[in-house]
Amino acid sequence: MPICDPCEPGSFLTYPNGETSCQPCAKCREDQEMVAACTRTSNQQCQCKTGSFYCDSPDCTESCYRCRRCSGATLRPCNATSDTVCDTEPGPETPGEKKSQYVSGYIVAVVIAVLLFLIIYCCKGQRKLAPGVWPHQWLVRFWKG
Repeated sequence: MPICDPCEPGSFLTYPNGETSCQPCAKCREDQEMVAACTRTSNQQCQCKTGSFYCDSPDCTESCYRCRRCSGATLRPCNATSDTVCDTEPGPETPGEKKSQYVSGYIVAVVIAVLLFLIIYCCKGQRKLAPGVWPHQWLVRFWKG
């Protein structure tokens, strides 16, 4: 068995095999940072720079994408292999915001009740309710003609 010379700096060979020469070390792209340096027995390892993540989907045109920023709470921060996961719930409400949502809901409910009352009141003169017929049954009959 032949004795191999050690690889020159900038090249590596993972394990002794039938190769007659060492392989050149990889270079990190501009959007990457080095995680592990190239040694005589291992290639250089790179990852996306801080603030970006690696996208391996076929839909991705680049490999490293800028991490998403959440407007609300962050469920999982961005790392080298996955994007930020944001909470889909809205962030903390400003004082009075919740109150205005309730007031809006009440206004809508009152408007619907008034409209139903007007429809029933206006149409009551045209069609008489039969004894024992509940208003919802009357409305169904009214809509069917």
